[in-house]
Amino acid sequence: MDSCYLCGKAFNGVDVIKHDEHIIQQAIGGSLTGNDILCASCGGKLGNDIDVPFTQMFSGIATRLNIKKDRNSNKYKSVKGILLSKVDQYNIKMNQIDVLCKEFEVTPLKPFHKYTDDKRKVIIYGNKKVTNQYRKKVEVEISEKFSSHELPEIIICNDIEGLVSYPLSLDNKVLKQGLAKIAVGFASKYGIPRTEFPLALDISKEEPIFLDKPLVVPFYPLGIIDRHIEAERNKLCHYPTHTAIIFTTITNPKCLACYIDLFSTFQFYVVLNNNYTGEDIYKYFTQRILRKDDYKFELNRKYYKERNIHLDSLGITEHRIDGLFENQTNTPENNKSREEIECEIIQEEYIKQKYRIDLEDDVSGYVSYVMRDKMLSDNIEKLDMESVMNFKRNFDLFYSVQGDDEIFDISSYRRYFSYNNVLIDFLYSSMQSSKELYRSGELRNYCHLKVKMLEDFIQREGIKIKFNL
Repeated sequence: MDSCYLCGKAFNGVDVIKHDEHIIQQAIGGSLTGNDILCASCGGKLGNDIDVPFTQMFSGIATRLNIKKDRNSNKYKSVKGILLSKVDQYNIKMNQIDVLCKEFEVTPLKPFHKYTDDKRKVIIYGNKKVTNQYRKKVEVEISEKFSSHELPEIIICNDIEGLVSYPLSLDNKVLKQGLAKIAVGFASKYGIPRTEFPLALDISKEEPIFLDKPLVVPFYPLGIIDRHIEAERNKLCHYPTHTAIIFTTITNPKCLACYIDLFSTFQFYVVLNNNYTGEDIYKYFTQRILRKDDYKFELNRKYYKERNIHLDSLGITEHRIDGLFENQTNTPENNKSREEIECEIIQEEYIKQKYRIDLEDDVSGYVSYVMRDKMLSDNIEKLDMESVMNFKRNFDLFYSVQGDDEIFDISSYRRYFSYNNVLIDFLYSSMQSSKELYRSGELRNYCHLKVKMLEDFIQREGIKIKFNL
């Protein structure tokens, strides 16, 4: 693009400077960027107004997944939770204690101590920084309460074992605006103009803004294949992931929408335009989330021999390197050389490639799994003929014939499905079904299932990291 999608001003490199925007917010592990969709001024404003509160809602998940949140920080943060277990590893009674989780260790918000029933031991609970000081208090107490030959053994507990709940509070306005920003950014990356987002962005104002109530629709697996995929998504490859798909619906090609799936758990459609004037589109992006070892790139003689090939393979242009070099805001003595800038860009692009996943390969694997392990097992014998045919019609949506070859076709994924031999848009069907799904509790139960899958995964990952398994 040649202009900012929010203010509409053309980039000129002087007062309207391109902003290196993370389309899926970096604080929740997003690696997809666009350096020509927002100006620096609008990018900073949206970062404060939308990104900060949006990512804060998911900070507990991001922290426990050990997501690296920015380029310059490797520090671990803590997340608040509530200990639900009634007893701990010392058989000490516990009751709804507020705790902090940091580096997969659980400690109370405030240190405390408890005696075992036989009074032979006293357990001090707290993090490593405070327990030494707190121990002095306990030593004074036991010296006053016990005789010198009956002093209980002092045990320090820096990690409480038990079930911890991490409350997840999703603010409706913040959630919708954050999702709308992802959708608009993703659509803008593919050159769709700002005038095509009236259901998310109000550009009629002197200072354009995101709508307070953009049209956001929860996803529910209405198609038979999707139901099987989502029921066991955490057992399939590359879990958890972030995904975005920008598409036009099939029954009404004038509707432009974006499917967003964060942490393979929070799944929504954002409707951008119900009177879209552009061409049909189906573009997608998906990425792994879990932290990978950092890649350190250094310029060398071999690199310079193949420099153009190297840059082209990563999609890096001379214009991008020159722009970052020329627009440095530090004093001249602190500015980086062009080679240093080039090296940083290459390293950043390598990291993006490291996290990126081929969604088409993943979905092909999902569909094959459902066919092989679900429908061609004993389960098919329990289905009536219409159910079998319904499955086959949905399975066939993922394949097209070119000559003698059968080619996998991803374009129906999260876009449409077949029911009663009729193609149905996921988006419109979800909108029509949402009230009944809410009323029956099915949508709530589905959301709880997805969150539980993620929580179970985080717990298993924590155990593996904690015990080097």
